[in-house]
Amino acid sequence: MSFHDPHRLTLTTEDSVSFSVQLASPLLRAFALGIDIMVILGTLSLVRILLILFKLLGPDAYIAINVLVTFVVSIGYFMLLEWIWSGQTIGKRIMGIRVMDASARRLSSSQIVIRNLFRSLDMLPYFYFVGGCVSMCSKRFQRLGDHVADTLVVRTRRRPHPEIRNLPPMKFNSLKKYPRLEASLRRELGPQEAELLARALLRRDELSPEARLDVFHQLASHLQSQFKFPPEILATSDEIFIRNCVDTLYRNLKEF
Repeated sequence: MSFHDPHRLTLTTEDSVSFSVQLASPLLRAFALGIDIMVILGTLSLVRILLILFKLLGPDAYIAINVLVTFVVSIGYFMLLEWIWSGQTIGKRIMGIRVMDASARRLSSSQIVIRNLFRSLDMLPYFYFVGGCVSMCSKRFQRLGDHVADTLVVRTRRRPHPEIRNLPPMKFNSLKKYPRLEASLRRELGPQEAELLARALLRRDELSPEARLDVFHQLASHLQSQFKFPPEILATSDEIFIRNCVDTLYRNLKEF
């Protein structure tokens, strides 16, 4: 792991696959948080309309239920969306940032839970004062929850997709038989990794036969260490395996 500039970080996976990410600044994260807070407040306003019925149980019960629902909605919002959208919430999507594992591994559900449970400390004494101070003092702009969960927030500005139209059309992709696996690939694999796979295919003819075999073997090993593929999928060459994965990742794009 090494720094190229104050905001850019190069991560190397356990399989020696390297890619560069740009860290999200505290200001950018604050804008995303502001959007998320507005969404949460709007959601709570609607939920509290339904909670009026609980006033019949007495003021103490109503207050207790109100506090519980506020906590569940406020923290559950971040947990649920970051799990469904691979480290993004509505605010993060709008601002073009996402949460990722600091060691370039797949972001786990436990990391999502831990970093969001620590929001209660990060927001002390008011509006994320602790989290903001910790983030400003961190070289990687990590708030307290990020340090504990070993996560980063990085920028995911939309870049031009690789010219995958130049790849030969696929006659058959065995991954289509496993829609859940395809959905998992699209959800869990980051845009940098997806682009790396596509560009390897586009530049394969520039490589010597030995280098070509080595590159696709490393990429295939990296994916197979993150996802469980059925034997049928692996009963091909590494290059065809990567081609199937790229087809899955980019199939829904107009330019593919």
